[in-house]
Formats: sequence, C-alpha cells, structure tokens
Amino acid sequence: MSSTHLAAAMERQDSAKRRQIMEGARVVFMAQGFDGASMGEIARQASVSKGTLYVYFDSKEALFEAIAEEECRAQAEQVFALDSNDHAIEAVPTRLGCALCGSCAGPRRSRRCAR
Repeated sequence: MSSTHLAAAMERQDSAKRRQIMEGARVVFMAQGFDGASMGEIARQASVSKGTLYVYFDSKEALFEAIAEEECRAQAEQVFALDSNDHAIEAVPTRLGCALCGSCAGPRRSRRCAR
C-alpha cells in the first residue's frame, strides 16, 4: 500500500473513532447533562479507553464544543438548503425564515410557518 493510501486509510479510521466518541458523548450529555457527565462514562458509552478519548479531545469542554459545532453546522445546512429548481423567488425568504425559526424553536413553530 502506498503512503498516500495508508494515510487516507488512517484518516478514515481516525474519523470513525472520532465519530464513535462523539456519539457516545452525545448519549451521555443528553442523559446526564454537562455537569453530570464524566469522561470515564463517555469512554464507556463510546467503547473506548479514557486514553483514547483524550487522544481525540483534550477535555470534556472540548468534546462538548465539538458536538455543539457539529449540531450548529447541521442545522445551518438544513436552514440554508435551497432548491435550485424552485423558481418561486418571492417565497424563498419566507421559507428561509420559517426554517430558521424552526431550527431555533424546535417543534414550537409559529402558526404562519405550519402551513
């Protein structure tokens, strides 16, 4: 295997391990809150050692921040996903506003946007 292919394989493996840790942390944070969560419990939930956890994230704060950034990015992608085949230009700002309100308010959308 060439060094380029090896590097790419290692990057995919690192990415998968990082994802595994973040998913485990998300479960723990949702169940116990930030203050109640421990790196030990996150490591157990993610099925990794605490040493591995600290290779990827320096602290519980850094891990929480990475999850929050990922969630914000995903919401922004949903809010600003525009359909290039939609030619109703006048309606775009309203749909964009409704999507933004929906991402902030969750299921409590305004009546105007529920149409």
